[in-house]
Amino acid sequence: MPTPFARPTVLRRRAFTLIELLVVIAIIAILIGLLLPAVQKVREAAARMKCSNNLKQLGLALHNYESSNGFFPTAGKNYAWASPPGSPGYNLSGLVILLPYMEQSALFAQYDDKSASHSCQNGQTGPLAGGGVSAANLALCQQKVGTFLCPSDNGTPTTKSGDTFYGPSAGVAYKSNYDFIVNNVYNTGNYWATATASARYMFGENSKARVADITDGTSNTLAMGEGTLDVFDGSRAAWAYRSWVMDGIDPTNGMNIYVYPSWTGATAGKPLPRGQSSEYNNPGSLHTGGVNFVFADGSVAFLRDSIDVVTLTNLSKISDGLVVTIP
Repeated sequence: MPTPFARPTVLRRRAFTLIELLVVIAIIAILIGLLLPAVQKVREAAARMKCSNNLKQLGLALHNYESSNGFFPTAGKNYAWASPPGSPGYNLSGLVILLPYMEQSALFAQYDDKSASHSCQNGQTGPLAGGGVSAANLALCQQKVGTFLCPSDNGTPTTKSGDTFYGPSAGVAYKSNYDFIVNNVYNTGNYWATATASARYMFGENSKARVADITDGTSNTLAMGEGTLDVFDGSRAAWAYRSWVMDGIDPTNGMNIYVYPSWTGATAGKPLPRGQSSEYNNPGSLHTGGVNFVFADGSVAFLRDSIDVVTLTNLSKISDGLVVTIP
């Protein structure tokens, strides 16, 4: 009788049990949890470096301008919303003046220097240059300039359309995270020209600071700084013009202030969302622990939140004799 064929041996693969799958998933979740903060830190480090490089370019532009003209650029020209300076209101931002000195000559060529850059007058009687904002200047403010924006800030990058105080008459205007250090004297036009030497900051309306004026030392004086795109009171300034009281950044009340202002009553001192600064002129950033600044010598430094307002004030003045060292 023939021998029957033996049944072939079937090799069965042992599948993962439910418990084993859950353990693997848990391990993967733990690894992701450990890796994500590290990835975020790397991304923020890169963004902070990019922000620092943006400010470095602005610092170089300041000195390129000074080398060509013998003085630093103004923070802005003839604000029609402040006390009339005796000449037509331009409401021009000094960032426009810097464009040719930061390889943006083509963009600067679009600027119409015969007309106002913004129409805000807020009841003042001074006329606007050219009778108002030209089509060229209206188009200019709607151009996005990457060098003026911090990559860490995910706030609203444009002003509101048709906002009488802050926005253009049509369309939107791109803001700038970076601005000049100014003494913010509410609604007082041409303050820089009339301020005493000991009270003067490096920039202001119609300012013309020279290196020789900075007797406290260019490495001890703040020139520009960053602010958050979103603010509670007012608006971050558009890069192409000066609107209602948008004259620059004043560090003398501190920086990274994310609480409701004192004038809000019951909400005063309560937390605002991270990234929304209290006032339009407060320095601030979404970097962890501090804010980037440009000094008058063109160097860039990251000032920590722990720095006190007295030191910030002394760093802001160009000739008060109170020379400080960054802590």
